[in-house]
Amino acid sequence: MNTYTQKELEKISTLHKMWILKKSDGKKANLKEANLQRANLQGINFERANLQGANLQGANLKGANLEKANLKEANLKGTNLIGANFQEANLFRTYFQHVKSYETNFWKANLQKANFTMAEVGESNFKEANLYKVNFYGTDLYGSNFNEANLENVNFQNANIQEVNFHNAYFQVSGKKVKCKGRKAVTYMGLDYHCFFIGTIIKIGCECHYRSA
Repeated sequence: MNTYTQKELEKISTLHKMWILKKSDGKKANLKEANLQRANLQGINFERANLQGANLQGANLKGANLEKANLKEANLKGTNLIGANFQEANLFRTYFQHVKSYETNFWKANLQKANFTMAEVGESNFKEANLYKVNFYGTDLYGSNFNEANLENVNFQNANIQEVNFHNAYFQVSGKKVKCKGRKAVTYMGLDYHCFFIGTIIKIGCECHYRSA
């Protein structure tokens, strides 16, 4: 696992910006499996960069642009992601435990099997994201947007889902994929149901408690 100095990261960032602008002397950032632990990457533009398997534990990515970047199986535990942009990024099985990421954009991101245990991701945008089997155990999701997101087999146990928008999100009821009509209502076989978020303890797709409206 390669380790980089701050100066080296700044050079990589400069070349990557040139690559994005399609300049001949630009070079796409390839930080696959790199050791970026506690690195200061605030405001950096790593759009479409390769960070697969990178160790970003404790790094500062506040306001960073990682649109369409590859962070598959990367370690972002304890990272500052406030205001960061992960639009359409590959975050498959990425580790987000204990991150601080208020107002973070995950629109259309692939977050399958990602782990957000005990993270703070309030007021973040998960619209149209693929959240299949994501673990939100104990996560603060206050005011976040899950409009049209795939929430099949997601774990919301002990999570804070106050003021969360689940409109048009997809859940599972009795093994069938259903669409949420409101914040908590779902439609199945022509009938309306409501998921009980008892103490915000729910395992969608496995233990969805529901009743007719």
